[in-house]
Amino acid sequence: MKITKEIDQLCKRDSRLAHALEAARILEDVMSHFYEREYAVNWDESESDEAASIKLEVDSKCDFMARSYLTTIYDDTARWGFVGEESFDNAERVKEFFWCVDPICGSISYRRRGKNFGTSIALFHKGSPVLGVMNCPFYRWTGLVTVESKHAAAYSPHHGAKKSGRFHLVVSANKRANENLQESIRRISPTLVTYAESIPVKSMGVLLGRFDLFYGLPYILGVGKYNIWDIGATAAFASAGECLLTDAFGEPIPLQQKSHQFQNGIIVTQDESLLRRAVKVTKKLVSDKRRIHAVPVVIKRRSAYFVTGLRCVVCGAEYCERSDLLTCPVCGEEGILDVLYDYDGIGRVMTRQALTRNPDLSHWRYMPLLPVREPHKIPALHIGGTPLYNAKRLAAEIGVARLFIKDDGLNPTASLKDRASSVGVARALAEKACAMTCASTGNAASSLAGCAASAGLPAFIFVPERAPAAKIAQLLIFGAHVFVVEGSYEDAFRLSMFCASRFGFYNRNSGINPYLVEGKKTVSLEICEQMKGETPDYVFVAVGDGCTIAGVWKGFMEMHKLGFIATLPHIVGVQAEGACPVMKAWQSGGEMKPVTPRTIADSIAVGTPRNWRKAVAAVSESGGFYVSVKDDEILAAMKRLGNICGIFGEPAGVTGLAGIIKCTSKGLIPGKATVATIISGNGLKDIVSATRSAGEARRIPPDTGVLEKIIAGLMQK
Repeated sequence: MKITKEIDQLCKRDSRLAHALEAARILEDVMSHFYEREYAVNWDESESDEAASIKLEVDSKCDFMARSYLTTIYDDTARWGFVGEESFDNAERVKEFFWCVDPICGSISYRRRGKNFGTSIALFHKGSPVLGVMNCPFYRWTGLVTVESKHAAAYSPHHGAKKSGRFHLVVSANKRANENLQESIRRISPTLVTYAESIPVKSMGVLLGRFDLFYGLPYILGVGKYNIWDIGATAAFASAGECLLTDAFGEPIPLQQKSHQFQNGIIVTQDESLLRRAVKVTKKLVSDKRRIHAVPVVIKRRSAYFVTGLRCVVCGAEYCERSDLLTCPVCGEEGILDVLYDYDGIGRVMTRQALTRNPDLSHWRYMPLLPVREPHKIPALHIGGTPLYNAKRLAAEIGVARLFIKDDGLNPTASLKDRASSVGVARALAEKACAMTCASTGNAASSLAGCAASAGLPAFIFVPERAPAAKIAQLLIFGAHVFVVEGSYEDAFRLSMFCASRFGFYNRNSGINPYLVEGKKTVSLEICEQMKGETPDYVFVAVGDGCTIAGVWKGFMEMHKLGFIATLPHIVGVQAEGACPVMKAWQSGGEMKPVTPRTIADSIAVGTPRNWRKAVAAVSESGGFYVSVKDDEILAAMKRLGNICGIFGEPAGVTGLAGIIKCTSKGLIPGKATVATIISGNGLKDIVSATRSAGEARRIPPDTGVLEKIIAGLMQK
C-alpha cells in the first residue's frame, strides 16, 4: 500500500480515516499471507467448491481481524457498531456510528488472474456515510474520502488522464455468462470492456479515470444483489461529490432502508450522460418480460448448508445467523424470526430423483431444507417418516371425498414435537451448549427430554402444574431435570427464559427459537411426498403457540417453490374454544390479546402465543380460515378416530379432526374436498381425557350366562 503525501495529510486531519486505512492495510497483509503461503489451490475458470471454501474461510478471518481492530479503538458499543458480511447484525446499523467493512478476498481464478482482492471500509453516522477507504493491492490503487472535509479525497496513484475517444465499461466478472449482461453491453456500446471481480476495483477504477462506467444490472434480470458492506465506501465517495452513484434505474440507493440488500443494480460514473445511457438500457431490458430472471444467480457454498439468513416477521429486517440471535434485536421478543434459504441451491440437490434414491426415511432426508450445519451431530432417534392413512370409512361418515390422517403420535416420544426438538438438539450440539431448557404444557418438554437424552445433553424443563401426570412421568424416565411450576404456562416460560439467560442453556422454546419451526415443517414435506405430489384441498391444524401451523404452511410453500407440488392447500387453524387468542386476532385483523386458557387439550392450552403472527399469516396467505371447537367436540373426535381408524390421539392431537367434523356439518368445506389433518400426539399421554372420551369399561361377574346375554345384545346393535 503506497501512502502519498495527500493521503497522509488527510489522515492527519481525521484520525478515523487513519484507523480505517490501517485496517485496510492489516487486511491486505492477512489476505496476501493466506493466499500466498497457506493455500495451494488449482483455481479453475469457474469457482470450484474448494476455492469457494477457501474464500469463505479467509472472508471470516478478515472480518474478525477488522472487527477486532476497529472495535478495540472505538469500544463504546452503545454508540459504535460494526457491520461485515461474516458477522452481520442489523441491530448494529441503528447505532449512532457503525463501521461497514467488506474484505473482498478473492478471485475466481486467483492463480490465473493475479491478486484481484481488495478492501472497502466506510464509516456511517446516523445511517449516512461520512468517510470511506478503498484499497486494491494488485492494481496498487488506494483511495480515501471524508464527506466532512473541504479537502475531501486523496488517491494513490493520482488521477490519470483518460484517453480521448475511448469509452471504457467495467462489469462483474462472475456474471459474465449472463445473457442480459451481454445484451446490455451490446446496447451500451463501449469501446472497451473489463470484467473485474471486486467492487473496490470497479469503483476505484471509475474514480481514477481508468474506467468510465461501472454498471450492474438489477436482480430481476438475474445478475445479483449488492449489500450495504459492498457499496458503503463507494457511497462515501459519491456523497463527497467524487462520483455519481445510483441504482440501475437511475434512482438513489436507499442506504437507510431496513434491509441490508439492494436489488436494483448499480451505476457508478463521473459522466452524467453515461448514467442516462445505462438507465435507458436497464429500462429497455426490464420492459422485455422474457428477460426477467433469464439466468438464475448461482450461489457457491462450502457445504450443503443453504440457510442465507433470518428475517423479522414484524419489521422485516434481515440478519445473518448468530448463536445468540433468536429474536429481532430491534423488536425484542415480539420480533420472531423466519429462517431464509437459498432455494435455487436446494433445488439443485433436493430433486425427485435424489429423494427416490435416498434410503433415509426419517425427516433428515430433507436435510437441505433444515438449519443443521453439522449433519453428524443429530440425535440418533428415528424421527419422522410417520404413516399417512387414507381414512376412507371416516371420510364417508364425516362427509368428505377423501380424508388423510398423518399419525405423528408414532414418533419416538409420541408427538410431532420430536421434529422440532431434534433440530434444536442438533444446533445445541453444534454450538457446544452445556444443557438445554424449555417450558411446555407437555409434549415439547417430553420431546426435548427424549432427544436430549439420546444425545447425552442435560435438559432442564419447566411445566405448569396442570400438565398431565403421564407426560411428567415421561420426562422423568428420560432423565430430565423437571420443575413443576405452581402457576401457569407463562410462569413456566419466564423461569425457562431466566435459565437460558443466566446459565447459558440452549433455548428450545418454540415461541422464541426460529429454528424449531423448520423441524415441524417436515411433516408437510412428508405429506407432499407420500401423496406423490398431490395436494389436499384443506389441511386442518390444531393451534396453540402457532409454531406448528407456521411450520406446516412453510413446508407446503417450500415444496411448491421447489416444484414437488403444483398447488397449495388452504390451511385451517383449529383452536379450543377456551384458548383461542390466535383465532380472535385473525378475525379482528389486529393484535393478539392474551387469554386465560381453559381446555382439556393441554398441548394447545396457550394463553399468550408468541408465534401468533406466523399462525395468522399461514391461514391468511393460504386462503384458509380459523375455527374453534368445544372440549366435548374434541372428546367426541378422540373416540370417533379410535373407533373407526384404530388411531389413538390425545385431545390436542385430534383437535384438527374435531375441526373437520364441525366444518363439514356446517357446510364450511365442500363435500367433494380432499382433506388432511395431523394427529400431533398419542392418546396415551392423557389417559384421564381418554377415559372421559371413551367411558368406563363394563364390570361383570365371572359368569358365562351373564356374558352371553350382554354379547347377544351388543351383536344385535
